Amino acid sequence: MFGHLHLTPLLNQWLKQHPHMRAELTLLDRITDLLEEGFDLGLRIGHLADSTLIARPLGHTGYVLCASPELIEQRGSPQHPQDLAHWPTVCFAPAGSTWHFQVDGKPWPQRIDPLIRANQVDTQLAAARDGLGLCRVLSYQAQQDFERGTLVPVLTDYNPPPMPVQFVFPHSRLLSPRVRHFMEAVEGALRERLAGAANRRG
Repeated sequence: MFGHLHLTPLLNQWLKQHPHMRAELTLLDRITDLLEEGFDLGLRIGHLADSTLIARPLGHTGYVLCASPELIEQRGSPQHPQDLAHWPTVCFAPAGSTWHFQVDGKPWPQRIDPLIRANQVDTQLAAARDGLGLCRVLSYQAQQDFERGTLVPVLTDYNPPPMPVQFVFPHSRLLSPRVRHFMEAVEGALRERLAGAANRRG
């Protein structure tokens, strides 16, 4: 979704400005081996475990807990992550049934009993909009819903620390001038988008 919302418009604009260039964009919800799979450049959300990659930081994004205004009107707002044991929830299936928060500066894992497990974030957000339960997504994934008022953030004081967003490329592969030009052309705009989203989170 990050690639769809933020990277694709910048790539399209760059290609319009450089009509002699060609690009291949692959959007995946998994970690790729850049060398083995033949990618020149990647964009990753999260801390890097692979020391063979060079990272160009762009900003940060973090998890937010969301609810529909209808659900909050019916039940009020949860006051602590432990309250979620008694709330209807909608979860991203690959992430499992534990949501991670921070309480008094320490990690707080909270088990949930999801009403729906979805393997697509869009499905998860749609269920939350319909008032079926709370959902937990990355902030940029809920940004449009927050702006429209179709979802509202809850338990914001307990959000875990944000994660880095970065361009990555292998140590062992020199970036071609074309790839480097694209990266340098769009990284400023990506930083602005991430900073703007962070400011809207408050």
